[in-house]
Amino acid sequence: MADSVKSTSDSTKHGMIVLNPDGSSVGGGGVYSSTPPTYTDGQTVVAQYDANGNQKVTLASLIAGEDLTTNKLSVEQRASYTVPITADTLIKTGSGRWFGFIVNSHTSGTLKVWDNTSAATTVLCDTITFAAGPQFWVFPVGIEFTTGLYFDVGGTISVTPLYK
Repeated sequence: MADSVKSTSDSTKHGMIVLNPDGSSVGGGGVYSSTPPTYTDGQTVVAQYDANGNQKVTLASLIAGEDLTTNKLSVEQRASYTVPITADTLIKTGSGRWFGFIVNSHTSGTLKVWDNTSAATTVLCDTITFAAGPQFWVFPVGIEFTTGLYFDVGGTISVTPLYK
């Protein structure tokens, strides 16, 4: 038992100091250092605190999406698309997000969008009749759907759905 961890009392400090078999402190609590220490292999690491007593904590690796060049966490929306459709089409089965659509061309075209696998039950967007010319309809945030994304087209129209 002589080589095990020892503890000793210090009358000038509250609590206990725990020592390793070689007499070095096991630590506990921590220290304030205005300049963070650099450790070498085998040294005991002591918790570091700032001038206000807050424990310093940093990540040892990058977070997914972290850009070290700009020191920012990048967050972006990404959308998939299909080839332009010209007839009623099931775009996606299951849940997802609808980000908008591109009207490539049309003559008196209309579009109605459903949260379903067919033109039934929950309407995401009621019938839109388009003005002349190509158009981009992109939403600031994705609209969630749960069952599927179904485009019900009318007239002559070529439309590209944007979804995830």
